[in-house]
Amino acid sequence: MSDTTIAYSFVGDTLRDGRHVPKDGVKLVYEGPIKIVPSYRVPLKVGLHASLSAFDALFYAPGNTLCKVQCSDIVERERDRFICREKTILQRFDLYSLSYYFTKELLLVLAPLWCTPNSVLKYFEKDNPKLRPTVWDETRDSAIKTKHCIEMAKCSANAERYSDRYSVWGLLWGEQRIKFDSLVEQKFKELTND
Repeated sequence: MSDTTIAYSFVGDTLRDGRHVPKDGVKLVYEGPIKIVPSYRVPLKVGLHASLSAFDALFYAPGNTLCKVQCSDIVERERDRFICREKTILQRFDLYSLSYYFTKELLLVLAPLWCTPNSVLKYFEKDNPKLRPTVWDETRDSAIKTKHCIEMAKCSANAERYSDRYSVWGLLWGEQRIKFDSLVEQKFKELTND
């Protein structure tokens, strides 16, 4: 019997390879070669993916359903995820409500450190779903500008001022990561008790 790891993974309407999402307790097996394939956000490796942190798994989410999974036959580990050949969904829930309110709170915490687009603030103030496409575009653009500012800070005479600002950002981000993972664990415990 191989070692198992409890981790987190998101699913959409189907698995990335087109298969149906199995019921809880049904083992998924991947038997093909592990290889890198292009993806919208990041290059993916073909296989079964999971992350030790629910927060890390968010980056690779193809849908809103977060699964607590048991994985075995881990082939490769990366900084924030790993690829395995066997994965079983233990529990799942739709993360939309929890992530929406967490994001709203996170925005309030990080807003002073970020040039928050007005559309993002309006979206969360009014809870207006019609603003979602604009929010996505402006958030992406702002994130690119923020990344550019960080890069500039490394080369700038003002590096000390910038590095202080982004050190604080990093600390707050780390705190929020821990808080998010804690909220997710609490939700999974509630599901177990129901």
